[in-house]
Amino acid sequence: SGTSMATPHVALSAALLTSVAPALTPAGIETVLAGTSTPVASDASATGCPLLGCGAGVVHASRAVAALAGPAPFVGFVAVTPSSAGPSSSVTISAEVVSAAGVASAMASVDGGSWVALSASDGGFGGTSEAVTGTVSAPSALGNHTVCVRATDGQGDTSDGSACATLIVDSTPPGAPTAVTAAAGNAQASASWSAPSSDGGSPITGYAATASPGGATCATGGTLSCTVTGLTNGTPYTFTVRATNAVGTGPASAPSNSVKPGPLVVRYAGADRFATAAAISANTFSPGVPAAYIAYAFNFPDALAGAAAAGTLQGPVLLAATTGALNPATAAELTRLKPVRIIVLGGTGVISDAVHAALVPYAKGP
Repeated sequence: SGTSMATPHVALSAALLTSVAPALTPAGIETVLAGTSTPVASDASATGCPLLGCGAGVVHASRAVAALAGPAPFVGFVAVTPSSAGPSSSVTISAEVVSAAGVASAMASVDGGSWVALSASDGGFGGTSEAVTGTVSAPSALGNHTVCVRATDGQGDTSDGSACATLIVDSTPPGAPTAVTAAAGNAQASASWSAPSSDGGSPITGYAATASPGGATCATGGTLSCTVTGLTNGTPYTFTVRATNAVGTGPASAPSNSVKPGPLVVRYAGADRFATAAAISANTFSPGVPAAYIAYAFNFPDALAGAAAAGTLQGPVLLAATTGALNPATAAELTRLKPVRIIVLGGTGVISDAVHAALVPYAKGP
């Protein structure tokens, strides 16, 4: 009894299958033998199914040979991964298809809907045994759903699509919120976001935003913004957001833009007008600005006219005298900024050619 009797029977059945289709792979043999067997009822004995397993059941050689002979491909081992998924989430369908005439194509359908083409795992159809796979979206309705696979052989015969598996669609934690943005305040920052594309089949009950670094948080009962307090002024922060429903908490969003909390009213000043312009630049712009504008220090029209252009190119306005060496504050800020180019505002009557030439080493180019 047991394997000593089953082994020769299974081996003979496999030999019969290869006589019909000599190119049949071991996986193909297993697919047909398991798919045409009669399941064995599980017993409760200490040495029976609970210990050894009952396998696919009782092999029927004649039934297996008839299934392989056609007229349509034999489809077995249909599986859905994961077998339990959230509404509208992506799931993978796989199956083994066997045909003595060669497998030409395979398709899958959910709940009798439209058929979606599957791919051969080895990159191309044509073999007598093909592992097929593909991705579909789970239905939005909760409950059990039927996923079936059918296949067509090289002679144009198509199976009946009765090889199926069950997909359970159940509530899951929601997806990640999107479009997270942050705005700085005094020792705090506000975060806002858009709702996830999927609520996981259960209404979203709240959100939590988390600051990095530090981990300070704020939470809401469903609104799409909140304010994180207790932050350190002058420290850059980004924020991620998670959504929660009755099932659990979903993944974190992508980080927000970086913001630096600080006082709502600040003063940027230096020892003179040169240093004040440099201080404004230092507190506003990072190195590598596209352009830095140089204006005459002792009258305002050129600097005023150039301010709009500087804002458009996201660069500062710094000051220089008509002649002589660059002011140390201006030179130090240009050294820090490493601008791609420098734009001088006004003619030689306000910024001489000598000063213009002195600016050249500070422009780093693209």
